Amino acid sequence: MAAVGLLVLSACSNKPVPRAATSPSARTQIEPSLETAVWKGTWEFNYTLVRLVGATEQETTFQPGNKIRRIWEVTPGCDDRPCNSEISATNPDEPEAEAVVSMVNYDNGVYRINQTFPPEVGNACRAADGTLIPQAYEATNTVEVKPTEFEVENGKGVVTKMSAVKRTAFTPTGAAATAGGTCEPKSAEWEATVTPVAG
Repeated sequence: MAAVGLLVLSACSNKPVPRAATSPSARTQIEPSLETAVWKGTWEFNYTLVRLVGATEQETTFQPGNKIRRIWEVTPGCDDRPCNSEISATNPDEPEAEAVVSMVNYDNGVYRINQTFPPEVGNACRAADGTLIPQAYEATNTVEVKPTEFEVENGKGVVTKMSAVKRTAFTPTGAAATAGGTCEPKSAEWEATVTPVAG
């Protein structure tokens, strides 16, 4: 009977059972996903003009359905997560033109860049009294780029495809701001597919 009593006491013991320790890296490791994938490398943007507001055919060569291309060289600010990055943008159809270097900001799943061009590169307009006003507009570009596909490389997520929307606003400035006529605000909206360029 004594042996049975010892068995029962042993089975009901409150002595803690040792557990395997969990390493800090195992606890904090993030599973690769579209939201954590890094965007880097060279990308081709194929834009299609989907909306043009306030401009006539005489004022612009761009019309809905027109297409343009741009190449972005993306240098990520982080190698383990999405974050603000540097881009160098070129026009493959104008190889002699210089690259435009900018910062693209990352926030809540979207990369965003804002560019303002001075009136010197804007279009002219004609005032209500018929006067032609050169350099009449300040142009502002806003480009929003969103990751749509990714793959896992060496345990980390890497973006493989994106979509983009570019909006350009032309705001009358100087004498054009109160000139009337064709000197009214204008805007354009482009949608793009964004794919990596093989290195």
